[in-house]
Amino acid sequence: MKFLTSLLFLLLSLVGYAQSQDTLVMWADTCSSAEELNSLVSKVVRRNAWSNLDRAHAMIAIAKPGVFASEDSTEIGTFLREHGILHAIRQDHDSAKHWFEQALLWQPKSDSGDIGYLYRNLCVAHRQLENYSSSLNSGYLALRYLDVKDSVMRPLTYLEMAKTLYKLQDYELSYEYAQKSLDYFESTGDLYNQSSANNSIGLALMELDTMTNASIQAFRKSNSVKALMSDTMSIVVSLANIGISHYQLGNNDSALYYLKLVESKQWLDQTPYPFMLPMLQVNLSSTYMSLDNWQEAERYAKLAYEGSKDASTFVFQRACHNLYKVYNRRGDVEKALSYYVQFHKAYEKNIKVSNDARLITNEQDVREQMRVLQLEMLQKEHLLEKAENEKQLKWLYIGLGVLVFLVLTLLQMYALMLKKRRVSQEALLRLNQLDDAKNRLFSIIGHDLRGPIGNSLFLLKEIPQRGDKLSADSADIMENVRQGLAEVNGLLENLLIWAKDQATELKLTKTEVNINSVVHQCEQIMTPLLPNRRMKMSCAIDEGLTWNIDPNAYSTIIRNLVSNALKYAPTDSEVVVSIHVEEGVLITRVKDSGPGIPREVLDQLKNLKEYRPDTSKGMGLYLVYMLTKEHGGDIEVAACEEGSYVEVRIP
Repeated sequence: MKFLTSLLFLLLSLVGYAQSQDTLVMWADTCSSAEELNSLVSKVVRRNAWSNLDRAHAMIAIAKPGVFASEDSTEIGTFLREHGILHAIRQDHDSAKHWFEQALLWQPKSDSGDIGYLYRNLCVAHRQLENYSSSLNSGYLALRYLDVKDSVMRPLTYLEMAKTLYKLQDYELSYEYAQKSLDYFESTGDLYNQSSANNSIGLALMELDTMTNASIQAFRKSNSVKALMSDTMSIVVSLANIGISHYQLGNNDSALYYLKLVESKQWLDQTPYPFMLPMLQVNLSSTYMSLDNWQEAERYAKLAYEGSKDASTFVFQRACHNLYKVYNRRGDVEKALSYYVQFHKAYEKNIKVSNDARLITNEQDVREQMRVLQLEMLQKEHLLEKAENEKQLKWLYIGLGVLVFLVLTLLQMYALMLKKRRVSQEALLRLNQLDDAKNRLFSIIGHDLRGPIGNSLFLLKEIPQRGDKLSADSADIMENVRQGLAEVNGLLENLLIWAKDQATELKLTKTEVNINSVVHQCEQIMTPLLPNRRMKMSCAIDEGLTWNIDPNAYSTIIRNLVSNALKYAPTDSEVVVSIHVEEGVLITRVKDSGPGIPREVLDQLKNLKEYRPDTSKGMGLYLVYMLTKEHGGDIEVAACEEGSYVEVRIP
C-alpha cells in the first residue's frame, strides 16, 4: 500500500511538472525578441528562486536557445547575469560567481553600467566565499564602471565594500563607506539597506572606539528599522551585535542577556550563513570568561571551534585563543600549547590576508579618487563648453527673435494702416451720407415746420384783436397753446443756427442795429412766458444805442439768456436786462434775483470750450457762447449776493 501511494505521488508530480513545462514553453513562444525572453526569465527566476527552484531552472533552460540564437552580446550577458542572481538568492555563491564571470565575458565594454552591476554582484559573491581581496577588487572595479551619479548600484557597492573592509579589519574605511551608503538609503527611504548600513557602522564603531555607546546606538537604529520591516533574521543579527558591543564596553551582564536571548530563540539554527552560530558561541565564551565562569567559557569555545573550522578563519582564531586561555589557566600545558599553535597559524593567515587587502585598498582608493577627479574635470570642461555653446545659441535665437518680431511688427503696422485707410474711407462715405441726410432734415425743419408754427402764432395773436369773445377756459387754453408754440419756435430757431454752425454755413451779416429794437422784439417773444411763473422782466438800455452786429445772432443771444434766467430763477422774481457801452465794448448783462444758476451748470459754463450740449436744455447756452465768439467777444458767468448774472462782451 505504501509503495502504491509513493508511486501515485510520483506520477502526480511528473504530471504537474509536465504542465508547468508546457506553460513556460507557451510563455517563451510569445516572446518575439531576446529582450522579451530576458524580461520573462527575470520575472520567473526571482519569483520562484526559493519556492520552486526546478521551475526557475526550467525557465532558464527553455529561454537559453532563443537568447543565444540572437547573437546579441548584451542580451546574452543579461541572461547569464540572471542565472547568477538565481544562485546568489539560493546562497550558492560558487555557482553565482561562475555565472557572473561568464556574463562579464559577453557584456560589451560600452555598457559600463551593466559591467559595474556585474562587478558589484561579484563583490558580494567573493565576500560570502571569504575571498576578501577579490571581493574588494571587484568592488573597486564596480565603482570604476558605475556612473558617479548612480543613486542605486553605487551606494549598494559602498555597503558591500564596507562589509568586506570590516572583515579585513580596516575599520576606519569600513565606517566611511557604510556612512556614504547610508546617506543614499535615507534619502530614498530604502529601509532594508538603511538597517544593513547602520549595522555595518555599528560593527566598525565597535572596533574603533570601545569606550563609547556609539556602536550600540547604531545597532539600535538598525534594529528599529528591521522591526518596521518584520525582518526576523536581521533583528537577530542586530541583537547579537548589541550583545557584542556591550561586551566590548565591559557591560558583561548586558552582553550575556542579549547573546543568550539570541541563543534561546534558536533563530540561528536555520540561517543560510554558517558562521553566524559559531560567532555567537565564541562571543558567549568570551563573555563567560569576563564573568569568571570558565566552565561555560570552555563549553562555548569548543562549540565555536568545531563550528568555525570550515566556516570562518576569524571566528576559528578567536575560538582557539579562548581555549588556550581556558587550558592555560587550568594548567594543562599540552592542550594550551596545541590551541595556541592553531591560534597563531590562523592569526598569521588572517593578518596576511588583511595586510594584502589593505595595500590593495589604499592603492585602489587612490585610483578611484583620481578617476573621480578626472571625471569631474571632464564634466566641468563639458559643462563650460556646453554653456558657451548655449550662450552663443541664445544670442542667435535672440537675434532671430528680434528680426522675426520686427518683420511681424511691420506686417502688423502695414495691415493696420490698410485697415485704417479702409475704415476711414468707409467713415468718410458714411459721414457724407449723414451730412446729406442732416441737410435734408434741416431743410424740412426750416421750411415745413417753421412756416406752419409761425403762421399759427400769428393767427393766435390776431384772434384777440378781432374782438371775438372767448370763455375764460378757452382763453387760458389758447394762451397756453401760444406759449408752447413760442417755445417750440425758439427751439427751432436755435436748432437751425446750431445746424448751420456745424455745417460751417453760419455767416454773420453785421449792420448798424438799434439795440432797443432788437431787445423789444425779444421782450415780445418772452412776455407770454412770464405770467405762468409770476415773474417780471425789465430792461435798462442806453437811449438810441446802436452797434455793428448781426441782428438775428444778437436776438438769439438775448432770447437764450433771458430764457435760461427764467428757468433757474424762482417764481415771483425779476429778470433784469441791462445793456450799455463801456470802453468801446457793448456789454449785455442778464441778471436774475433768485438763487442763481446751479453750481454744476456754472462749472460747465466756465469751460464752454469743452462744453457740448447733450439735450435741448443745453443748446441755448452753447449758442450764446458760439455766437459771442463769432462776434469776437467773450462771456462771463458769476454768482452774486442777489442771484447770478451772465455778461456778454462784444467789441
